[in-house]
Amino acid sequence: MFNINIPYILLDKNFDIIDFDSNVDKRLLVDGFLKNVLIDYTIDDFETPVHIGLEVPELNNISIIFSKHDQNLICIPTKNHRQSLSEAWRNISFGLREPISSIFAMIPVVAHNINKTDFEQSISNLDVINLQSYKLLRTITNISIAANICEGELPGTTNIDFSILLEDLITSVKSVVRNISFESEIENDIFINANQTLIKNAILNIICNSIKFKSDEDVKITIKLYKDGNRAILSYKDNSKGIKDEYLPHIFNLAFSKDPYYDNEPDPSLGIGLFVVKAIFGQAGGKLLLSSQFGEGVKYSISIPMVDDSDMFFESSVSDFLMNKYSELFIQLCDYCRLPSLE
Repeated sequence: MFNINIPYILLDKNFDIIDFDSNVDKRLLVDGFLKNVLIDYTIDDFETPVHIGLEVPELNNISIIFSKHDQNLICIPTKNHRQSLSEAWRNISFGLREPISSIFAMIPVVAHNINKTDFEQSISNLDVINLQSYKLLRTITNISIAANICEGELPGTTNIDFSILLEDLITSVKSVVRNISFESEIENDIFINANQTLIKNAILNIICNSIKFKSDEDVKITIKLYKDGNRAILSYKDNSKGIKDEYLPHIFNLAFSKDPYYDNEPDPSLGIGLFVVKAIFGQAGGKLLLSSQFGEGVKYSISIPMVDDSDMFFESSVSDFLMNKYSELFIQLCDYCRLPSLE
């Protein structure tokens, strides 16, 4: 019925199986399995190809690319690319080596300028050391979160006001990052059960990618948070470079790191960010869909079960973000924001 040369599953608009290739993993054909994976979505969510990693332990090495085809849904299962241990360690060592090397290089320069009583230049050198120290702290923070994820030991959760948290993050980012704009629609009183610190890190990781891979001088981000039945939907879209089709099945893998503009060249980063993002929202019961057309930005749709209320009274925490020099805001966005003054 559907003539392509790779294993596929074809679903109707209600996500019932109507055709499949004989080489498809039979576990994916179990009655109701794919319908349950897609329970929070409609066929119109897949106008552009969407990558979904399966959360079932025995199938966690399989991802699926979903794409709308006429009024049906074509599903292409793919084996997750697993980075070798040596690749993972190489990425981590780069993330540690670069800031440490810069700090070591600056120390004798600062000493020389102090001896010359060139204090203005010394402050400039200390600013470099300060930035590299933040980058080192970011690397260690993300490695620590990734290690906890791998060991299944993420910190506990509480009921939090997701609406206020998201509004505060947007306001704080706009305060310290140049050439960034947000178009946001945040519905009030949306509560989820999650770890507040980790959720902040996850959202800042997504924003950091939008800035890092920007396709224009001005970064433009659209964020919506709204209720859909008993779930909260976080919709996020940016104007970044986007992600190449061949990278989509692997982007949530630990230590997978590619710059979309360079074929087969590793991006000089840890490759931890989206691995962490997926796990953090997964802890909150969330399902994350990512879609992208290369050159046209990235879209995230995250569906999270809601709870009735918050465990505590939430007030705006913008001042906490901006006054605390070691807040998640400055740590995750240190490459792109105005850091707290040394004075």
